[in-house]
Amino acid sequence: MSSEPQALAKGASRRSRHGPRYTLVRQHNQRAILDLFMTGEPLSRPQLAAGSHLSVPTVDVAVEYLMERGLVEAVGQKRGGVGRSAVLYQLRSHAAAVVAIDVGVRRWRVSVSDVSGHEFRHDLLPAPAAGHVLEALLELCEELVRDVQLAGSQNVVVSIGTPGVPDPKSGELQFVENIADLSGVPLVHVVQEKLGVLAYVEKDVNLAALGEQRNGCAQGCDNFAFISVGNGVGMGAITDGQPLRGARGAAGELGLLPFPTQPSSSQVRRHGALEMTIGAEAIRRRARELLRGGQRSVLSQRPSAEDVLAAAAAGDTVGVMIVREVGAALATAIAAVAVVLDPELVVLGGGIGSQQVVIDAARAALSAMYDHPVNVMGSALGTDSALVGAQAAGRDRLVHQIMESLG
Repeated sequence: MSSEPQALAKGASRRSRHGPRYTLVRQHNQRAILDLFMTGEPLSRPQLAAGSHLSVPTVDVAVEYLMERGLVEAVGQKRGGVGRSAVLYQLRSHAAAVVAIDVGVRRWRVSVSDVSGHEFRHDLLPAPAAGHVLEALLELCEELVRDVQLAGSQNVVVSIGTPGVPDPKSGELQFVENIADLSGVPLVHVVQEKLGVLAYVEKDVNLAALGEQRNGCAQGCDNFAFISVGNGVGMGAITDGQPLRGARGAAGELGLLPFPTQPSSSQVRRHGALEMTIGAEAIRRRARELLRGGQRSVLSQRPSAEDVLAAAAAGDTVGVMIVREVGAALATAIAAVAVVLDPELVVLGGGIGSQQVVIDAARAALSAMYDHPVNVMGSALGTDSALVGAQAAGRDRLVHQIMESLG
């Protein structure tokens, strides 16, 4: 029998001959080093050794492997210290990418970033016309994924937030009345099959809650609720550090609460009594009623919800009256959430809910109807909260995908 070493299969590592236990230890070391790189900061091998509590030779092996995989690259040298300058390494900017999209009724927010969170693209796009939403969404995803792959990204995740609730089993979107084109569409499966990349689809308010927890006003909170008021009304809740989902994934469909008015029509039952009271369309409708009734106002006869809020902030009688009504109904919903969930914080967001005049009105009404203190704050991320959450969720899955691929 020949004593010459046997050739390895292409792509195989000689280190794997040490057995399964060695392989697991090596994977742990690679993952520890990669985790340090996730901050996006350039690091030297001694810094990596100190941060991971591994020996420098072990770090050398891990860094070389990550460079072979195209995940890490040398970016310069550390200057100014005593002795020899150290080579600095960093995640390769286009090694992996997160495509994040917040699908709104009127606007879509888009972000493309690397695994460390550095953005390559940030756009605000008008929503397509009804009947073309799914087609436009798939075309946009295809364009963005193609661009990052052409730039060299080997790992890509598409993370999408929608007003709909993905069914936990089928992935089909439920409760998406405001974008009827997506109702019943198993969006996560459709995107994955068309593009051949990992996709993640989540309710936008759940992503908004995640965004506030990671980068907004709920950092460090394990029990809080995010209530969004805009074209629709919804809630994302974190309880004991985990998102509250429910049996159908529909926990937090706050707009369907049967108050302050009881559902009296199919339209109210479909969209929800609370949403029909404080959503954007409700504000527009109420303004038209008051103006037709002869109320004096700076508002035009067909004002937008934004116009009404701006008028309220300026002290206009009609604007103030409507905002007080919205604040009272919203306070009732907050009180219900406080009783059921006992959150340490309630964050108000969305195009309407994040406005200071609405926050002030809700706080005032809440203090008059509910004896227990509730910490109510406006979103720190504004209308980008769901997009920031989509970025964070996509990054989590991208990191997991990369870690799983390390051999």
